[in-house]
Amino acid sequence: MTWADEEKITPGVRTMLEVNMGWQPGERLLVVTDVPRPEDWAGMPLPALTEMLERAVLARQVAEVARRMRPEGPVDFVVYPATGGHGAEPPADLAARLRQADVVIALTTYSLSHTDAREAATQAGVRLASMPGFLAEMFYPDGPMAVDYRQVAAEAEAIARQLTDAREAWVRSPAGTDIRFSLAGRAGMADTGLYLQRGEWGNLPAGEAYIAPVEGTAEGVLVVQAGWHPGLTEEMRLVFRAGQVVEVLGGGRVGEELRQFLRPGDDAPLYAARRNLAELGVGTNPNARDRITSWRPRRFAAPSISPSATMPIWGAGWRPTSTRTSSSPRRNCGWMGSGCCLFCRTTASSCPPTVHTRPEVAICFRVL
Repeated sequence: MTWADEEKITPGVRTMLEVNMGWQPGERLLVVTDVPRPEDWAGMPLPALTEMLERAVLARQVAEVARRMRPEGPVDFVVYPATGGHGAEPPADLAARLRQADVVIALTTYSLSHTDAREAATQAGVRLASMPGFLAEMFYPDGPMAVDYRQVAAEAEAIARQLTDAREAWVRSPAGTDIRFSLAGRAGMADTGLYLQRGEWGNLPAGEAYIAPVEGTAEGVLVVQAGWHPGLTEEMRLVFRAGQVVEVLGGGRVGEELRQFLRPGDDAPLYAARRNLAELGVGTNPNARDRITSWRPRRFAAPSISPSATMPIWGAGWRPTSTRTSSSPRRNCGWMGSGCCLFCRTTASSCPPTVHTRPEVAICFRVL
């Protein structure tokens, strides 16, 4: 078991509190974390149990950094028994504590994002960062928290505007991803990582522009490369027709689990909803590299496409190589042509090598 290097996490924690959360003197800060239940000690795989314990200790270290920043307080640290699943309601006493804070850092194993407790807190004006599955390395100087989040936000908002303007999207990668779908009439959104106004909340790390494709329009193949989901040791392909997954190819054990989860060919509403292509996301965090943890590959600086929110989210099969994300996707690009560059307003074949390493995924937006 390894505890976080407090010296290395301190600058990232300070930036999170001051920049991402806008924590002001006199505001009550609450740091919460979940710890194993008796049944978790008995049945949880040892690596997962170790990671949960390390995360809980990291949450305490975050609270201690905050207390050194503001010795006058108030800074509270609360531990509660794990709920056992994302979106499960926490204990009632914790829900009450959430509502009493000004700023909440939820550094947990199981997400509080989609719970009544979180919703009640943010409706009461609490600013909240939901950080399920967070790892200490994300605070380190080269991690996805050690970035200029104002720039990350500006780029996410710029790409979100282009997504709103677009009528259609086409995503391709060298691994074989080749999928297109309609965006007509849909609004792009920005996940900025800045939660500065009453009631604002979201995930950290952050940095993404995203949009919901028009249902029933996705056609093509999404390739999920090994390593983009826990236990995925071989390539997996998701075939989309009329907006839904119709076939899952490969993937080994993970592929079989996904086939059982989606049940292609089963017209029951539950399974049909799971098979829907629900999101296109474009990452804008320059310190995001490969999949660091099991949650949301879309948090990292690569395109991603996710079947519906009730199932895991899959990366588009690209490990980003760019050193910057300084501009938005080109809007009038000749509809793929030799391949559009996500970072330059030119084709990928014309990217100036002195500016950035050429990206490996082409995303084009056909505008209205």
